[in-house]
Amino acid sequence: MKFLIFSMIAIILYFLLFFAKWRKKGWQGFLYTLFYGYVCAIIYLTLLPIPNSWGLEQFDGDYGNFIPFRDLKMGYRGAVKDIILNVVMMLPFGILFPQIRKNRLITTVSAGFLMSVLIECLQLVATVFGSPYHSFDVTDIISNTTGALLGYILFRITTHCIAKDPKNS
Repeated sequence: MKFLIFSMIAIILYFLLFFAKWRKKGWQGFLYTLFYGYVCAIIYLTLLPIPNSWGLEQFDGDYGNFIPFRDLKMGYRGAVKDIILNVVMMLPFGILFPQIRKNRLITTVSAGFLMSVLIECLQLVATVFGSPYHSFDVTDIISNTTGALLGYILFRITTHCIAKDPKNS
């Protein structure tokens, strides 16, 4: 039900704020729409649900993980899976962002890093205010940034191969 409500809000916002402007842009508008959907999915996956109670009474004092790869080093179950999922989550960012902003490697990876930091900081705030669903993890920032980098590399390899293909001449 929460997914349905979030999706409806995202769709309504899309049509109210972006559709008329982006549909005139053809392929570029399609890329903007794809990126918007991607960002909505990231928000849903990383920041929702929002805690029902906004009080500090539930807070147990554990703000999150500030030691890079702590879970992996300590052999926690699921640590490798979490790292892989965080890398995969940001692959589309590294592919789409340079197409809609015409940016190079440093800008794309920096934007991916900033997006990851924003997500983790919002998760930290949610944790402080009692969310049992979120926690700050510096490893996520590293993994997400790596995903943006790998996505950008994949984007460059793909565009290079397409440009070299004689059928595209």
